Amino acid sequence: MHGPLSRGLWCYRAALRAPVLHQVNRSFALVSCLRSGQPAFSPTTSLKGPASIPSHLQGETPVAESQDTSSTDGLFDHLSKLSDDKVRSELGEGPEDRDSTLFLRLLYNQLSTSSAEEKAIARINLSCSAISRQHPGYTKNDLYTAFMECASSGYSVSDDLGFAVVSALLAPQPAGQVSNSDKEIALRVLEYLSLRGTNVVNMKVFNMIYQAAANAPSALSRVSRLIDTLDLPFDPLQSRSLMASLFQHGDYNGFWKLWRKLPLNGSPRTAADYEMLFRLHADLGNELRARDCISTWMPMMSREQPPIPLRGKLLVDIKRCLVLADRDIAQKAAEGSSSNLARFWKECQSRTLANDWRRIAIMEYLSSLQQEFDELKPSLFELLAEQQLSDLLPPSIRYILAVATHRHPRYLLRILNSYDEIYALLSLVVERYYLRTFGGSFTENFYSLKRERVLLTKNGEIPRAQLGAPGPVRETLKLRSSDVWKNLLVLVGIPYLKRKLDEGYDIHAAPQASLIMSGGPRYNPGDELPPNPTIRQRLLHYYKWFLRNIYPSINGAYYFSILAFNLAYLFDNTKYSSPFLWLIGTRIRRLSSADHRAIASILDPKPTPGASARTRPGSGLLGLLSPQNLYPQLLTSLRYFLPASIFALKFLEWWHASDFSRQLARKATEVLDLPAPVITGMTSPSEKRAAAAAATEKQQASSQTLKSALKSTTPPRKRIQPPISASSYLPIFTVPLPPPDSEVASACPVCLNQLTNPTACQTGYVFCYVCIFHWLNGEHQRQQDFMNGEGAGAAWADDDLDGDEGSDGHGDGGEGEKEGKKSRSRRGKWESGKGRCPVTGRRVLGGTEGLRRVLV
Repeated sequence: MHGPLSRGLWCYRAALRAPVLHQVNRSFALVSCLRSGQPAFSPTTSLKGPASIPSHLQGETPVAESQDTSSTDGLFDHLSKLSDDKVRSELGEGPEDRDSTLFLRLLYNQLSTSSAEEKAIARINLSCSAISRQHPGYTKNDLYTAFMECASSGYSVSDDLGFAVVSALLAPQPAGQVSNSDKEIALRVLEYLSLRGTNVVNMKVFNMIYQAAANAPSALSRVSRLIDTLDLPFDPLQSRSLMASLFQHGDYNGFWKLWRKLPLNGSPRTAADYEMLFRLHADLGNELRARDCISTWMPMMSREQPPIPLRGKLLVDIKRCLVLADRDIAQKAAEGSSSNLARFWKECQSRTLANDWRRIAIMEYLSSLQQEFDELKPSLFELLAEQQLSDLLPPSIRYILAVATHRHPRYLLRILNSYDEIYALLSLVVERYYLRTFGGSFTENFYSLKRERVLLTKNGEIPRAQLGAPGPVRETLKLRSSDVWKNLLVLVGIPYLKRKLDEGYDIHAAPQASLIMSGGPRYNPGDELPPNPTIRQRLLHYYKWFLRNIYPSINGAYYFSILAFNLAYLFDNTKYSSPFLWLIGTRIRRLSSADHRAIASILDPKPTPGASARTRPGSGLLGLLSPQNLYPQLLTSLRYFLPASIFALKFLEWWHASDFSRQLARKATEVLDLPAPVITGMTSPSEKRAAAAAATEKQQASSQTLKSALKSTTPPRKRIQPPISASSYLPIFTVPLPPPDSEVASACPVCLNQLTNPTACQTGYVFCYVCIFHWLNGEHQRQQDFMNGEGAGAAWADDDLDGDEGSDGHGDGGEGEKEGKKSRSRRGKWESGKGRCPVTGRRVLGGTEGLRRVLV
């Protein structure tokens, strides 16, 4: 393929300037050398100066298909939509200017964190935009030098970037001409691309050459003949650009040839094509050509696929052509003429009236843009609702964990004791994911809010750039890595420190403060440092002193500053709703349309690989469980799970705060017709009367000791094995429940009297408050009697006591029996049940603090 390439470079030089023999031979030799793989015929064939090709680009060098400049593409796209004057003003004074305009500040702010390759490519794009718009501060020599430096540094230069450089080098100067030196360096760039393996014989290159040769009729005719002679690949975009150039320079046959080729090459004509067609004829000012164009191609618009509607600029250009074809067309149409031109004029007029309402709506929209109302600024009430929800999460999760710990203390007690640290660690992971992905915290994303940096501009606002280029503005204002960590400090670090300080104040300072308020002494001897204190004792002493003397003032200043910023934010005197956001230079905003599009593109599932990728090892079910796949899936699931948990939390809060649940339960029980309960195990009336008589006899006895009062009145039962301690392997002293069929069934199991101040233990049994309190402390009289050798009414005590008496030989009764019982201490053989439930022997978590009063 070296023939067409070398022939193309030969033709470029012949078309652009007078042929120079040694330059033509040099281009032919270089291209032929690349294709044949042999050295050039002489050392003089190498390019001179900065145009020489680096050694690392020789041979089979891979070329990147696209440049990695995604961070600045939005800015350059916005720049391409502006007028020439606006572009020249936005680009400042020259390449050294970096902060005179908003565009330059945004661009170099993006490039400050980019690589050297991205900076070099952005510099080339900036020079191309400036030179194409005839900016006086940028020169073509600087652009050529920047391009060759980028290539010499080994950066990946795409073909599109090379063609953009050629187009800028061939752009006319303010005088309307392209100098020979500019053509020479443009050809050097083309030679570099051809040596790299790029096909430079295409319609895009010929289009640029045709526009550069516009002021030389002979060169223009040569380029036209070359385009007709060479079988160039069809390019729809370049063909349309070339069509406009051919028509403007009088080559009408070439224009109509390309116009008819469009649908034949799979590129149907669009509304923009017809707009260009009628605009060119209207600007030409030829009455015959305008009449022929209207008569031939206006009926063809309805036959295109899809049909071309009459609206916008197309409608205006058609009316211009109609007026050019017949100056009295409006009068003839009003008089009822039946000519084709009059019929076309009436159709255009009807379309104009139908589009008037759209123009009115657009004007109303443009007037609304001039208002000072900022629709992206959230109200103070939105921020307060978000803050309230954020403050509600830690105590709610703590309460759920505390309830679960009562059921599974073995696994969850350590987690509950270190709840603040574990919650802070989990919050750090979740909030970092939300800040990096959605630009805001978890609760802020629930309310469609985000966090963004504040620019160092006047008032920190750029409303026109926000409306014109929301995508680049979003990329510029989004949080960087350092900003993410600063916001994590505000979101996680400060609340954690505040919770720990509040907890420490409630423990060490609040009791003494309440004592002082009630008239108690200000001095507490326990607060003094002991003799020869350790470092930990010193730190604890200073920590208590800080909590009692300094922390109340700091806490007051904390809430006062938040209140002051909230009021200032409410009256639009500041952009920050809290002092901590002001310190880190971050503000809270609503999510814009650009944010929603960016989030949707991030959350969209990646395209599935082909069939061959599905058969690779690890791409099945086991591949989904790999860490690199499981971690993103887990974080993505938080987007659905956490908002659902918030909804459940708010629903439970409403359910417990409202009377709806009680009314619903009351209505449900009103319609139920419950049958009489069936109870098994009830005693017969005769047995109940016998038990009542025995109880009466018991009450009539005048002299009973504490031991006889505590013994059970039921017949003796079988020996019950006591529970065994898992740590000491000793039996645990417990008491039996009162018989369910006796009058003492509702008595306290410890003292066998009626319940006084009923108190429930964690096991579910109810005792007198005094009994269960002394029992858990190991101070109850029944425990002391049992440990000293008294049976105290336990179900197995009599059997154990009889066995002990028989072994000691003191079973005759009398004084010897009493002395034997007193000497038979159970200490070291039994556990008294201290800290355990009196009935089950299970340990009570928290001791006496785990008791709960019961309302009967």
